This record gives sequence, structure tokens and C-alpha cells, in this order.
Amino acid sequence: MEISNHIESSPLKITFLCDICGKCFASKEGLTRHVKSVHTREMLTCDQCVFTTTYSTSLRRHMNAIHTKLKMYDCLLCSFRTLYSNHLKVHNTFVHQNIRLQCSYCSYQAATESHLKTHVKCKHHKKLYFCNECDFSSVYKQSLAVHIKTQH
Repeated sequence: MEISNHIESSPLKITFLCDICGKCFASKEGLTRHVKSVHTREMLTCDQCVFTTTYSTSLRRHMNAIHTKLKMYDCLLCSFRTLYSNHLKVHNTFVHQNIRLQCSYCSYQAATESHLKTHVKCKHHKKLYFCNECDFSSVYKQSLAVHIKTQH
């Protein structure tokens, strides 16, 4: 089945696009976390050691793995470690088995079907809203309204 037919026949999650860099996210929380960690660089520090990160999830994983000694899943082929068994499965599939799902529209390769669906929805099947006064565009009508109000 062609990916375009598959996408039209299967429900896709709404994707959230960073207006600053164009990166797509499957959740609003993911986008918010991205903007805070990448574009505002809010540093978070472990209160028990010198570990720092810009991601709250990384700090939480660090705390669980290092200070509370939760079960870790270790890759048998490299030094990759994770708190989640499904992350280890994706790692093994993508890194060691070299299994990738190819985008039908570009050279992007995904480790999971959900990553591929999010990519196609965000990069290839997006409706853009264009500014009539400059070359600004956004997948969000509200972002265009904010742009027009603040820039023109």
C-alpha cells in the first residue's frame, strides 16, 4: 500500500510544529519541552550531583537511573542504556539491525511507524497559512495572526 493511501485511511495524531526551527512534535508537551530546552536553554541541575541538562525528562531519567536505582535496560551490543524496554527495542531495530522505514517523499528514514507517520504528516501533508505582506508561513493560523499583528 502506498504511504499516501495508508495515511489517508489511517487516523494520524495532530502534529505540533516549532515556528522557530520547523521541528515537528506529536504532542503540545513535546513542543513546549523542545522550545524551553533548545530555544530558551533553561538549565536544570541534579540536586544530588553535578549532572545538568536542558530536558526535564533527562533529569528525571538521571535521578531514576543513578540515584533511585530503577531497573535499566542495557543494550548487549553497545553502551546504550534506557529506563524503557520499548526504547531498547527501537534502538536495536534502528541501530543494530539497520531496519528503517523509508519516507516515500524524501530521504527521511524512521525507526518506528509512528515516527514515520508524524514525519509525513508534518513535512509533506501540512496546510500552510501564508502572510500576504512577506514570505512568512506557518502551519498554525494563530501563529500567522500573531506574526501579522507583531510584524506588520
